[in-house]
Amino acid sequence: MVDGAALPLTGWAVHSIAQHKQPAKTRRDPLTGLLRCDAYTARARRVLARHGDDTAVVMIDADRFKDINDGLGQAADDIVLASIAARLTATEDGLRPT
Repeated sequence: MVDGAALPLTGWAVHSIAQHKQPAKTRRDPLTGLLRCDAYTARARRVLARHGDDTAVVMIDADRFKDINDGLGQAADDIVLASIAARLTATEDGLRPT
């Protein structure tokens, strides 16, 4: 027979392991594969510290993106986001410092 305390302790152990693995999963957006804000900021800081004045940071804003979501729905904006991400990552190697 299982001790009454064993089940809650097992549950907490599983929860703790899941929480420990969670940050690795959330470093990238599941739809686009791009780094999320915290991971991007950490990477940008490392690159800037290493390369300083030889580095440029580019911010990209998708104009009228809200209009896509409002007019065509979330499925359409998911396609647009994935397309933008694919284009960014296709040129990513060309943008890295040597």
